[in-house]
Amino acid sequence: KEAKELKQRQEVLAAQGLVYGERAIALAKSEAEIAAAHRVVGELYANSITSMVAGFKNGPKARNHLDEAMKRTPDDPECQRAIGIMYLNNPPISGGDVPKAIETFSHCHELKPDNDEYMVMLAMAYQKDKQWDKALEAAEKALALNPANTSAAALRARIAAKEENAE
Repeated sequence: KEAKELKQRQEVLAAQGLVYGERAIALAKSEAEIAAAHRVVGELYANSITSMVAGFKNGPKARNHLDEAMKRTPDDPECQRAIGIMYLNNPPISGGDVPKAIETFSHCHELKPDNDEYMVMLAMAYQKDKQWDKALEAAEKALALNPANTSAAALRARIAAKEENAE
């Protein structure tokens, strides 16, 4: 029940944010501003996918905006991250592709090696692909970059527990 309420709230907030995101696209002047606005709108559409019906409706919109952002700023790690999240979280029928998520988050890390969040996302992708050693290594790298990263610490603990149960 709590998860359903959270998804509904997520969908409402994303819809509210879309109004401002679309306005940001219209007001943006530079390529970087336009790209950033498209990325945010794409992420908002992606976050409004809370069901299969919403996925069919908003998935292509999310992808179009993210592709537009990537076209304008192909080396922006935040654009790469946004697309990687779609690869990671979507089912295959809606463009999900865990190996592409791994590749994308690895590229984000190459572009900005001091960003611990990219390593967390990479760890999550490895975890979803059941590559436990690599997932644990990425979570530990995230913690080395930022020892206060609670997401990395929690992920490391879950992965370590999974490895212990597998043995």
